[in-house]
Amino acid sequence: MFRLNNWEFKGVISEKPWQAGRFTNEIIYYRFSQEVLPILRIVNPCVIPGLRKHKHHQFLTPGARIELSRFISEATDVMKQFNDWDSFRIEYCKRYNVPYQLKFQL
Repeated sequence: MFRLNNWEFKGVISEKPWQAGRFTNEIIYYRFSQEVLPILRIVNPCVIPGLRKHKHHQFLTPGARIELSRFISEATDVMKQFNDWDSFRIEYCKRYNVPYQLKFQL
């Protein structure tokens, strides 16, 4: 994700742009059934905007954690084929039937 978005990685994964959370929800958590992400947001609410006390994956069942690992692996494999985020995102979302919206250009 960092490479495709030309973000600088400073060695600490917790120091990331705010968009990283949105992108992770889109490419990983949207692949679960529709009710999973809203439930995770209820059981793991934001402490302050953009910051949660726990990570969403900590609330997944063992079976869902296996799916999560597969989703992450598949996303990483597709990322390796692209040099920019938009191209990756379009292909990934089409391949795995994830809803997405293209950027609106004026």
